[in-house]
Amino acid sequence: MAARFQVLLTQVRHVGAGRMFRDERTCPELVLDAYTAETAQQAEALFRALCALGSVRSGQQRAKVIALSGSDTDRAGAWVAPPVDVVPRWLDLAGAR
Repeated sequence: MAARFQVLLTQVRHVGAGRMFRDERTCPELVLDAYTAETAQQAEALFRALCALGSVRSGQQRAKVIALSGSDTDRAGAWVAPPVDVVPRWLDLAGAR
């Protein structure tokens, strides 16, 4: 069975000078450990175990759960990637001649 959840332990990155908030999309936190789980119950058990660590409880590290599939039925999310053999029109340099 494929891994459907990823449980991460990250180093907390403090807000830099001149910034009001953290932006995980532009500058994500450093991942210290990564685990995979097949079910939501396994992911929750791993998450709870990581949350019990002293470094997480003191705020130096953070535990996160990421769902790799769109739902608990192992289906893709709302966005489906196009097939790899499809080339976007703006990227088709040969047809631009």
